Amino acid sequence: MATERRTSDGSDTSSAVRGIHSSQGTGSLPPVWGPDAPTGADEGEPWSGEDSSRDWLKLAAVVGVLIALVVAVVFAFNLGRSSGGPSAQPSESTSPSAKPAGPVRIAAVSDLDPPPAGNGEENGDEAPQAADGNPGTAWKTMEYYGNPKFGLLKDGVGLVLDLGSEQEVSSAQVTVVGSPTSLQVLAAPEGSSKPTSVDNLRRVATANGVGGKTDLKFQRPVTTRYLVVWLTSLPPDGGSYRGRIAEIVVRH
Repeated sequence: MATERRTSDGSDTSSAVRGIHSSQGTGSLPPVWGPDAPTGADEGEPWSGEDSSRDWLKLAAVVGVLIALVVAVVFAFNLGRSSGGPSAQPSESTSPSAKPAGPVRIAAVSDLDPPPAGNGEENGDEAPQAADGNPGTAWKTMEYYGNPKFGLLKDGVGLVLDLGSEQEVSSAQVTVVGSPTSLQVLAAPEGSSKPTSVDNLRRVATANGVGGKTDLKFQRPVTTRYLVVWLTSLPPDGGSYRGRIAEIVVRH
């Protein structure tokens, strides 16, 4: 039961309290009020922590996309550098001063028919035709009878190639007329003079029983001024044996 109190002038205190409440309105107070109230909540709606969580998730997703984009750009840039793109550096293995693998100019060609078996003459006037760039012309040996190995009179005859100066060479291409023809490529030592025999020459390539155009890769590159294409067995030519060399190309 409520207890009524009266003031010193005899008025009812409960009535005074009711008057104060009545003058301040009849609306209800918000569920949370004061300086600690959360911000960002819609007016008239209770605030929920789920709204803040969703905002942070959106922000994290945007940041993740930006990071992935930056990583993709950096990866593509580095891939372009390693694949030789515009910003790639030249390979250290590329040497602008490397010698080409093209043919060596042959300064002179002469025949070689060394004694004692040879007389020093084996159609020497035709020797330049073996390196004149025209496969339709050829140097030919003398005729030999009875055996393809020069009638068993000598070990061979050939051509001396003068390269004009010391050159590092690694292969030769010899075009012969007639088959089977056997030959060797011999190299003179560095600093030596023009050979007059095959003594002390180094054999760098061999071809046995060939015909037409033959490529001879040397066992290893050699530095020399003089090469000798030495025939060791001749093809048949009617009732005799005769060798022919139509063209010789020497390469670095």
